[in-house]
Amino acid sequence: MKDMLGEAPQNYQTAKKLALARDGYQCVVTKSYDAPAAMRNSELREIVYREQGSVRITHCAHIFPEPITANSTSGSNMDNYTASVWAVLDCLGYQHLREELNGSNIHRLENVMTMDLTTHLLFDSLWIWLSETSIPNTYRLEASTSVLLNHRPEYVTFTTTDPKYPLPSPNYLAIHAACAKVAHLSGAAKYIAEVLSRMEDTCVLAEDGGSAELLHEAILSSMQAI
Repeated sequence: MKDMLGEAPQNYQTAKKLALARDGYQCVVTKSYDAPAAMRNSELREIVYREQGSVRITHCAHIFPEPITANSTSGSNMDNYTASVWAVLDCLGYQHLREELNGSNIHRLENVMTMDLTTHLLFDSLWIWLSETSIPNTYRLEASTSVLLNHRPEYVTFTTTDPKYPLPSPNYLAIHAACAKVAHLSGAAKYIAEVLSRMEDTCVLAEDGGSAELLHEAILSSMQAI
């Protein structure tokens, strides 16, 4: 683990290991412990028992998602998506981010944090976000609807088990929060939720072409996932 600290993680697996170590093998929001780590480590199991903590599957959550640095065919939807993201960031004065997050730098510790599966999905979907407070490394957890905040803390404070492990970047989190608020206020988040719900409920496409929009969104989302 110490040998990996000298440079930015080169892949998801390394980033997850380092983020887990920095975050104390817990989701930064719910404080649930990572299940595989608890099963492997007897000392961690003792901590879970002593604190009566919960154990869940965790992910390495990226603030800026991996697809924005993915290699894609020129002129493809993914290529257009990536170009659009960087164009917007450039217009907002964040030209330096292209270099900071280029290639494997997307996995740098400043851009990742440990989250349980549900929290990660909500964060990626822009349904929850972290807004900066006047206290360094402390953020207010906010959501597009208050029901998503049930049984979740009002504030999240990032800490590190070692000063060599950098904390999530306040700038990255501020941009994510801004995107989430715009999506929520513009109605985009609600539209995305409706599309996802229709995808789950639709088994057969309409013969009259009425499912064209749904099929289009399903294909695009699959391409982004790839």
